[in-house]
Amino acid sequence: METKFIVCFARPIVEKLSIETFATSKEEAVLKAMETLKNTHDRDWSGKYDPESYTICVDWIEELDDREESEEIDQTFQDESTKYLLLQADTDTGEGTIIPQPWLMMQSALMIADLSKDWSSQLIALEQEGFDEFLRVSCPTKSAKIIPFPDNKTP
Repeated sequence: METKFIVCFARPIVEKLSIETFATSKEEAVLKAMETLKNTHDRDWSGKYDPESYTICVDWIEELDDREESEEIDQTFQDESTKYLLLQADTDTGEGTIIPQPWLMMQSALMIADLSKDWSSQLIALEQEGFDEFLRVSCPTKSAKIIPFPDNKTP
């Protein structure tokens, strides 16, 4: 027998805004631009969902009771505990940065450690997968000869 579910999806939308400013350094330019940023409006930003760069994910899923209507559940089960962390990547240089979000700063040290462990294990697996693919493409034969080095203890 089938059960009724409601599935809530999320998709990232990156909006951008360029601000011109005069400064004596990049650091000063950022500070001045951030001051200007305070006076901008939502309409000044541009951006939309880019399915070629970003994927849709399941935000939450809930089993419905036969008596419940989807609209009621949608309001009841809005999961405020699901948050997103941003990883910024420069695909030209291979540099990456974590961009901490305000919600992260409101978590306990234990929660941050727990989340970081989960994230880092997934990132390590991704790094290894990328390295393995690099080896596969760069060294397609993978025929390396291992030569044992004699230890100095043997008479």
